[in-house]
Amino acid sequence: MAGNKQKEELSQAARAVRAVILNELKGNAPNITNLSVVAAQEKNIKGRAYTKFTLDTDVSQITQPGQSADGQVVPNQAAANKAIKAVAMDRSPHMRETLRQSLISRADKGFGLSGRKITIPLNQPDIIVHSNCNACNGQGGALCPTCRGQGQMHCPACRGRRQQPCPMCRGQGQVNSQKGNKPCAQCAGRGHTTCARCRGSGSVACTNCRQAGKMPCRECNSTGQTSEIFKIQLIASTFFELENSDESSMPEIFKKSLEENTSAMLSSGILRVSPLTDNASSGRNLDEQELEIGYNFEMQYGEMTFSLNGHDFVCAYAPKNEQILNCPPFLEQFGAGGITNLHKAAKAPPMQTEGLVREAAKFKFIRELVYVRSKNKMARAIKKMATVHRYGLHPGTIQGMATSLNKVFYDLSRAGRIKGLLGGLSASLVLNMLYFLTPSRAMILGATPSALKETLCDLCVFGLAVTLNMTLIKLIGKTSLNRSLSDIIGQKISVRASHLPYGKTRLMGVFGNIVLFAGTYYLALILGRISSSVVMRIIYQ
Repeated sequence: MAGNKQKEELSQAARAVRAVILNELKGNAPNITNLSVVAAQEKNIKGRAYTKFTLDTDVSQITQPGQSADGQVVPNQAAANKAIKAVAMDRSPHMRETLRQSLISRADKGFGLSGRKITIPLNQPDIIVHSNCNACNGQGGALCPTCRGQGQMHCPACRGRRQQPCPMCRGQGQVNSQKGNKPCAQCAGRGHTTCARCRGSGSVACTNCRQAGKMPCRECNSTGQTSEIFKIQLIASTFFELENSDESSMPEIFKKSLEENTSAMLSSGILRVSPLTDNASSGRNLDEQELEIGYNFEMQYGEMTFSLNGHDFVCAYAPKNEQILNCPPFLEQFGAGGITNLHKAAKAPPMQTEGLVREAAKFKFIRELVYVRSKNKMARAIKKMATVHRYGLHPGTIQGMATSLNKVFYDLSRAGRIKGLLGGLSASLVLNMLYFLTPSRAMILGATPSALKETLCDLCVFGLAVTLNMTLIKLIGKTSLNRSLSDIIGQKISVRASHLPYGKTRLMGVFGNIVLFAGTYYLALILGRISSSVVMRIIYQ
């Protein structure tokens, strides 16, 4: 029964590997006539490994308002430093075992960590120092500037006089009637009434401090106290080493995966890890700041040999989930023509570039690279291609192709960029002539031109000419490149302007605009079109 089950697992794995290979070859190697699995077997590698942790203390300090009691309270900074040092130097057996348990409880169990820095939280209370708030000197706030600490302010209605002019007689004490003036009934002839807002007291509650007499302190939440909290944790620098394992039979990618994808390998069942109980099981002499954890590990994977047109390739896979773990870049052999032509196109004269790219684009992965690169920056395009072709192409090969494609983009856009450069310079010449050789400049400067105004206007015209030139280089160069790539690839390609290689075209455009501007300026001086020139004044001063 066990043999039949293993045979069925191998058959399923063979079908999975075959499907992946055919998917990679689709559109890339149309002449494949024979694809078969030659051999398949399960392998088991056992060994021992060690992860060494070099420990260092990291102390972070935060300030909180009020008197925090969630930790170890000490009287002053000196006591805090002493407590921090005691925790940092604690390498007792109990502490080391606590650290060890903290590490092996991670998802990766601390296995495979190398060249990284990890944070190890300590089961230690925070160190706390209480002190008076510096912002308010421990008073919980400052005197209110409006009421000067009284909580009351002058009534804004009567300005502290407790009385208001009578609204009926407007402070006269008399009102007009048919029989002449008579005493105001509302104020009894006094001309004023008791202030309705303060009711005759002359003061009201301060609106600034709300009758508290002082402004709240934001630093201490008006408690007058702050807490300096010191949080202590360990930072561990890691080093990983394999020992006593049959490394010769282990695929190279597994050695790298042990350090980079330990958690994924543990969850997939490929890797099993058992931490050793003895911290110093390697026999090394460790410093007080070092901690070492030893592991027994076991790797179970399948190895399959498949044949493509008479060429044998060996790949590794996970038997349980039928996932390919490692596969040689077979697509590089069957798609070598596309890769070679792309590299040739990058080195060939510009007149031969398009023909070589057409030959390279007969392979699907070349067309995919062109499309992905047109939409993404270099690094992102390489990452996407490596994800799509993680079995058939080596990442280094993809990076090399992307670099060559950059040069291809540059050559294919050359004609468009030159047209944009010449068109921009022509437009700049027309703009400069209209500005300097017609009354336009005099009209802009007005009847009383100043040196500053002349300089600003001239610089604005120069900047406008350069901007116009750069825009034409970008638009015409991009359009030319998109048209060429779309024709070669057979689908619409739209390269983003930010991904267009400009080379020295922009620099040539700026230099050309400087020459045109200076030449037109000098011509206007000779012809007398410029009546008040900053340059001429500088020369004759």
